[in-house]
Amino acid sequence: MVHGLTPFVGRHDETRLLWSRWERASAGQGQVLFIAGEAGIGKSRLVRQFRKQLAPTPHLWIECAGSPYFQNTPFYPIADMLQQNFAQSGDGSDAAKLGALERALEVAELELEEAVPLIAAIAES
Repeated sequence: MVHGLTPFVGRHDETRLLWSRWERASAGQGQVLFIAGEAGIGKSRLVRQFRKQLAPTPHLWIECAGSPYFQNTPFYPIADMLQQNFAQSGDGSDAAKLGALERALEVAELELEEAVPLIAAIAES
């Protein structure tokens, strides 16, 4: 037997903050959200509800998560996200990964000479 979720109530401030950040990102201002808290307080539910409301709007959703096992590894969630993304690109060779990284950075309108060494170093770790 599958049970539905309880009604989503009482998270107006948090939802308003998420929408405000979405509006800024839509206007071209880069945004990153860090949602943290004790287990069971509804972090995943808040994100799920926001994604549901955002679904009709064209967007690219990138999500990464931390782990207590990697708390001493700088930028672990970002490095993990990059590694997962580039592992799916091309034949898995270093050249294919570098090409995928360069294409992604070009789309983001970043200077390749500056960005590639920084991002590639994070993605390798």
